[in-house]
Amino acid sequence: MDQYEEVIYEVEEHVATITMNRPRALNAIGGSLARELPHALVRADEDNEVRVVVLTGAGRSFCSGADLKGTVGPRLAKGWTADKGASTAAQYMASRTLPEDMARNQWLLAYPFSNLTTILKRYRTPLIAAVNGFCYGGGLLLALAADIRFAADSATFCSIFSKRGVTFEASTSYYLPKIVGREWALRMQYTGEPVDAETAYRIGLCSEVVAADLLAKRVKEFATEIATKRPAYALALSKLQVDKGVSVDDPEVMGMLEAYSLAQIQRGHDYYEGEQAFVDKREPQFEGY
Repeated sequence: MDQYEEVIYEVEEHVATITMNRPRALNAIGGSLARELPHALVRADEDNEVRVVVLTGAGRSFCSGADLKGTVGPRLAKGWTADKGASTAAQYMASRTLPEDMARNQWLLAYPFSNLTTILKRYRTPLIAAVNGFCYGGGLLLALAADIRFAADSATFCSIFSKRGVTFEASTSYYLPKIVGREWALRMQYTGEPVDAETAYRIGLCSEVVAADLLAKRVKEFATEIATKRPAYALALSKLQVDKGVSVDDPEVMGMLEAYSLAQIQRGHDYYEGEQAFVDKREPQFEGY
C-alpha cells in the first residue's frame, strides 16, 4: 500500500510527515483513513531511513475522533440495542473473546482506534504531533501518544467522550492523567468542553504554541534538527527509558536499563562519532541505525 487515498505520506531529510487527509470530515477516523493511518504509521516506524515522524491533519482539523456517522449508523441499522450491548459486554468480559456474530460483523474494524492504540504504545521512532485544529476524542489520543506536541494558536483539545454518553476510550485514560494530572484529566472528561491552545500549554498538554500559519514550518525545522543532527538509535532507546521510567518506580531498575542501552549504542558508529566529534571540535555526522 504505497499509495493512499486519505493519507499524505512524505519523507524529506529523514522526517516522515503523515497527514490525515479527510478535511471534509474534519479528519475523523473512518473510511480509507481507518485502514491507511495504521499502515502509514507502521511503515514510517519500520523504515530505518526515517528518524522522526510528524503527524498532522489537513484543513482546519487535526483529528475529530472516530467517524461516528460511519460506525454508529450501521450499528443501529443492524438492530443494535442497549440490551444487546449489555449482553455482548458480559460475554466479552467472561471469555475475553467476541461473540461469533460480532466477529462476523467485524466489530473491531468498527472501532478504528484498536490498532492505533497498540501501534502507538510500541512506537520506536520519535513522534511529533502538529495539532493544527480540532483535536477531539480519539484524535486527542493520537496527540497524547506523541512524544512532543506543537499546537497552532487556533487548536483546541477535547475529551468529548462524556458528551457522547461514554467513558474514556482508546487508552486516553492511560495517557491524559500522566500528562496533565488527575484533576485536569477529570475536568476535561466531566465537562467534555474544549481546552484552548494557551490553556493546553499551561497544563502541559503541548510544549509550544505557534501561530497557525507558521505551525508546519516550525515543526519541520524542529523535526529536521533532530533527524539530521541527533543519533536515531540513542533517541529510540532514550524514548524507551523515559516510557519505562514513568511507570517503574525503581531507580535501580532504570539504572540497569540505562546500562543495557549504553552497551547497545556502544556497538554502533554513532557512539564513537559523538566522542570523536567532541575531540575534533566539530559537529557529529550521525548515521542513524
